[in-house]
Amino acid sequence: ASAYFTLVPGASSLHSRVQGLVMQTLEIINASALFKDMSLVVNVARTSGELLYTIKEMPLPPPAEKARMRFDLWLELPVPTEADAAMFFEVRHVKGNKAPTTKYWTTLACADMQQGARALTVYKAPCEYDVARQKLQPKQSSRLDITLTA
Repeated sequence: ASAYFTLVPGASSLHSRVQGLVMQTLEIINASALFKDMSLVVNVARTSGELLYTIKEMPLPPPAEKARMRFDLWLELPVPTEADAAMFFEVRHVKGNKAPTTKYWTTLACADMQQGARALTVYKAPCEYDVARQKLQPKQSSRLDITLTA
């Protein structure tokens, strides 16, 4: 029986083959406004909600139109090694003189990481790191295209 279990890869061995993530394009359809000082922040948090660290924060160019905001990112990032964590991709903007706030977001659990291309659904704020408390409100036809690499 033990030989059978060693032949079947578990979630941790599938994840261990994924070494990187390439963010390709981010597309937001019918945004509520043309946002000022937009950025994309990539955070890692435990599925229980504990923020662990930020991988990357990058400015986004000002969009030309709110009907279709498309950003060509082409950025490679390391993937987290924590099995109980997830990556959160947050589109933030500045409103008035306030600190940047998250407007749109998407997530990818480390347990779900397998090599290949994926389109992640983008959700409306608020961003919630605690998986049990998430209220997912998809943003119409909006997505983040990624590829997970070895």
